[in-house]
Amino acid sequence: MTTEPLPVISLVVLAIGLMEKDGLITLVGVLLSIVAATVTIFLIYGAASVAGNVAR
Repeated sequence: MTTEPLPVISLVVLAIGLMEKDGLITLVGVLLSIVAATVTIFLIYGAASVAGNVAR
């Protein structure tokens, strides 16, 4: 699974919300950014744990 679309979509939604001065869309963009960051953190944690098990 690639994580590239998640931050892109969140930034596009956030930018649209800011351009249109729409608080709800901006909030959705912020929430999507949090989801994208969380997914990225879990993927990094998973990769580090696998790398740790391989190194043993």
